[in-house]
Amino acid sequence: MLYPRDDCYSPSDANSQTIQISDSVAVRIYSNTRPHNLKIAELQKGLVLVHNGTETVGEGIGFGVPALVYSHETYFSGTSKMHVSKIDDEWVIRKEFSMDRVPRNNFRNVKLQNRKARHLLGRFSRFYREQPQFRFLILKGLTQKMQIGTTFVEARPAGCVTVTYTVDGNNIRVETDFTGVERERLE
Repeated sequence: MLYPRDDCYSPSDANSQTIQISDSVAVRIYSNTRPHNLKIAELQKGLVLVHNGTETVGEGIGFGVPALVYSHETYFSGTSKMHVSKIDDEWVIRKEFSMDRVPRNNFRNVKLQNRKARHLLGRFSRFYREQPQFRFLILKGLTQKMQIGTTFVEARPAGCVTVTYTVDGNNIRVETDFTGVERERLE
């Protein structure tokens, strides 16, 4: 059973926070869905590594981002609120992720909503991740030519996950609280 959590929806008053780790390395976190990269553009991101002023997130979603895998669906976050505080030299960032997006695959103009089609595309995606030598050479061109894609659509939230990132010097600690999520059929 899914249930909405009203406390997951209020927007943050802070847009982003960048914390310098060394002369060339920093971490950045956004309260919104930035950076807007590829198919995950509308999903919330975790801590983004910044090297010499350039975000290195690429196709990734940062680190410390929750995903809920249920037997019938996988949930991601498109909505969050964020609180940032600094005590002495320690930064504490608390980001509350509303688990309110689910992936939907399409083949050309046809939406692939059934479980078998999603399973087949999941296997294709796993091959893509496990065979990096083929990522941009074959699979990217093939999926574009075949017009295979994934979008993340808004869904009834499966709850709220709170992630606390603590940055102290060059140490980063990530703590996750899943007590606000529906547990039935969670894998």
